[in-house]
Amino acid sequence: MKRLLLSAALAAPLACFAGGGVIDGAYQCVVGPKTGAIAVVGYPDGRAAFGVVALEDYQDLNGYGLGQVVGSTFSGTTNSGGSFNMTISGTNLVGTAQLRVGGQMTTVSASCSKIY
Repeated sequence: MKRLLLSAALAAPLACFAGGGVIDGAYQCVVGPKTGAIAVVGYPDGRAAFGVVALEDYQDLNGYGLGQVVGSTFSGTTNSGGSFNMTISGTNLVGTAQLRVGGQMTTVSASCSKIY
């Protein structure tokens, strides 16, 4: 139930970005030591956003990022003021993000595969 509510809560603010971006979709991710999911939406002009949908047993990790897709790079700023930089390779996103975990800014690696 928590995941369903979180997914609905994230879908509403991200819906304003929907418009057929090249990386739109749901991704299964390994973020640091945990596995979870993110939703990515964007406009054809390159503006894009991601939202953390679910990270089981990792309640401190949450949020979203707003950025731009330029070539094969999706980069921008997270809701906690950190940066993220992901390389787009086929249906995968790989890179790093600065997130607030347990009250501290932490850089985590992320490897995501498109599932939808």
